[in-house]
Amino acid sequence: MLIAVLIKEVPDTETRFKIEGGRIDYSGVKFVINPYDEYAYEEAVRIKERLGEDQVKVVAILAGSREESAKNLLNVLAVGVDEAIHILDPALEGLDPLGAAKVLKVVLDELKPDLILAGKQGVDYDYGQTPAVLAGMMNLPYLGPIAKLELEDGAAVVELHSEVGVEVHRLPLPCILSCDKALNEPRYPNLKGIMGAKKKPQQRKTLADLGIDPSSVGAQGRLIEYLSFAPPPERKPGVIIEGASVEEKVEKLVKLLHEEAKVI
Repeated sequence: MLIAVLIKEVPDTETRFKIEGGRIDYSGVKFVINPYDEYAYEEAVRIKERLGEDQVKVVAILAGSREESAKNLLNVLAVGVDEAIHILDPALEGLDPLGAAKVLKVVLDELKPDLILAGKQGVDYDYGQTPAVLAGMMNLPYLGPIAKLELEDGAAVVELHSEVGVEVHRLPLPCILSCDKALNEPRYPNLKGIMGAKKKPQQRKTLADLGIDPSSVGAQGRLIEYLSFAPPPERKPGVIIEGASVEEKVEKLVKLLHEEAKVI
């Protein structure tokens, strides 16, 4: 069984961005594997451990323009992923969900995996669209974000936690599933895993290798355009309501909400 895991890099969630001239300055920003993708490759490794390492192979796929991404891929390999495919090309700068799906489809068509897992969304732009767009392109069933996954008789039996309760669905393989944090608890790489990861294969491909026109993806091919970025407005300072009693404070509060805030 072959499981493909789609991963991407995002700025570290603790990053304090600089915005100059309506644009984000990424210089000095630390990039990490998207946190939701960790649940996807953790689930793939758990499936391999349940079914047997000789029965399951897990391949991680990352597309982007950063040479340094290879270091983050090493951490993915260190937790039990067997192989990584790094699609590296300067033209992938500014990749949007449609462009990402175009690139990933070419690789996945060649691999022909039995199961494709991805995080439910990236924590940078929160699109949450790439797995669904890719499923449409590949004519594969898609569901997500899932909270539980079992494989049985050539199908994926999954649970979704929705507003109405727990939904149980059965999808034939191959299919694409996006993963949520309720699915598992990702492990962290240890020294032994990192040392072993250095011996695992990392393929590197360019858009030319995949036969993809650079103008159809990345900044040139994206359908989403950001006109300008700006930090959120500063919050107004809070108001402390003074009074000799609780009743007096409540009376003042109601007056403020009615006359100034105009919410009642």
